[in-house]
Amino acid sequence: MLLPTWHGAIGAGVAVVMTLAAWPLAQRLQTRAGATSTLQSDAFREIVAQPLSYRLFLVVTAAVTEEILYRGFAIGVGGQILGSAPAAIALSLVAFVGAHYRWGITHMASVLWAAIVLTVLFVSTRDLWACIASHGVIDLIGLVVAPAMLRRRGSGSDRGR
Repeated sequence: MLLPTWHGAIGAGVAVVMTLAAWPLAQRLQTRAGATSTLQSDAFREIVAQPLSYRLFLVVTAAVTEEILYRGFAIGVGGQILGSAPAAIALSLVAFVGAHYRWGITHMASVLWAAIVLTVLFVSTRDLWACIASHGVIDLIGLVVAPAMLRRRGSGSDRGR
């Protein structure tokens, strides 16, 4: 759908809650496995060390471009090209998770969960705006809000900036 819908807006809210609700569990599982948490990863520290304007730019560009590519194009158009919606969905999930490998192998479960939630949102609503908004809110919390909260508590990796 070209215009945002109320159905999509409600779905976007649910998608954000579902994605963020799983994050503490993923962090605990990573810690139990002896892996570096996302918050301790070099990629995370590198990004949150950047100015706020840069992080906001990342949030917006990632949400827009990734949703257009991985949901709108890969699923919407890919299903027609491949002749199979399930094949297009699988390809989209693999590509999205692979594109986030920079965050480290231990972060892939969280990325896969977010990809599944956003994919279900897109397939059920066909509202790409809802996916863009959800993705943007999730990244905004992860790259702007959470680092600010950690800094305020004095335990963040970008403390003192």
